[in-house]
Amino acid sequence: MLCAYNFIDPPLDISYFRERSFGHGTLKVVNASHALWTWIKNDDDKPVISESLWFTSLSSYSACKV
Repeated sequence: MLCAYNFIDPPLDISYFRERSFGHGTLKVVNASHALWTWIKNDDDKPVISESLWFTSLSSYSACKV
C-alpha cells in the first residue's frame, strides 16, 4: 500500500520533488479559457497554500484558431 510516508525507491525519473504532507487540491474554473489549481497542505491544523498552477486553454489563442 502506498501512502505519503512510503515512496518508491529509487525515485522515478519523472519525480522532481516529494512532499510528505497531507492536504487537498482545488480547481477553480475562472472562465472559458483559464482555470486555477491550488494545493493546500495541512500544516499544524492550519490550511497553507503550498502550490498553485494556472491552466490556459490553447483554444483561447488566435494562432490556434482554424
